[in-house]
Amino acid sequence: LMNNSVYGKTMENVRKYQDVKLMAINNEQDEKKFINQIRKPSFKYSRQLRNTLVGAYMGKASITLNKPIIVGASVLGLSKLHMYHFWYGYVKERYGLYKDETPDSVITESIHIRGKSYHYVLANKFTTSKHKGVSKKGMSEMATNSYMPTLEGSLLDNPIDISLLSEEEVKDLAMRTEADPMTLVYRDCLFGNEVFHAKNVGIRSKDHILSLVESEKKALCPIDTKRWILSDKITSLPYGHWRIQAYKNFVSNGISPELAEQRALSIKLSKKYQNEYVSYIS
Repeated sequence: LMNNSVYGKTMENVRKYQDVKLMAINNEQDEKKFINQIRKPSFKYSRQLRNTLVGAYMGKASITLNKPIIVGASVLGLSKLHMYHFWYGYVKERYGLYKDETPDSVITESIHIRGKSYHYVLANKFTTSKHKGVSKKGMSEMATNSYMPTLEGSLLDNPIDISLLSEEEVKDLAMRTEADPMTLVYRDCLFGNEVFHAKNVGIRSKDHILSLVESEKKALCPIDTKRWILSDKITSLPYGHWRIQAYKNFVSNGISPELAEQRALSIKLSKKYQNEYVSYIS
């Protein structure tokens, strides 16, 4: 949050600052004061807020260019650098997860890390004496007693081998995978191609007048315009991935879609194409 606040303040355009003057219009003298504000070159527009209250929006008569945008851009770049150092220098080396680089984010294809391993890493690497109020002992206890099933574990029928789990983990898994209403909604959305809408009630402010507004928005939709959804309705690939082109090539050669998908996910990309653009393997 501190980094975001610094980034936001350093990216401000001081030329767009405004002075808003709230003026009461109760008599002729107040009207003359408001007309004098309108006559100023810095006046932009006015807005009536109440029957006798008007807001005059004025531009800045003088500005101080004390927020160079390059500072905000540098803050953003350094924050990404810190994130990439953590991902490639620590997480990838420890777990060896599949990675897919994009200009703005790091996408993981599959993460199967149990909660105990994850919290154990936090307890050993990131909990130090400098962090007041954080108990390393508590983190270790959390690492010992926690278990986190994957998305497939809560949506599919029986993908987890129960025999590999301890008695405590089996009990915890049973509690986590009960017929929760939200779990059923996700299941219907993924496998039934149903679209769900949800009502949202919130407080809105327009012209400094508060009102309660109820709106209906699309909450869940099975259509993903940025990912290629596979037949299991859960696994996906980003558009442009070379495996999608391999799948299309298999289908064009007369292979069934099911078998083509299995082959596309099992084959390995040739080394000479690993640093090339996807169009070279089409």
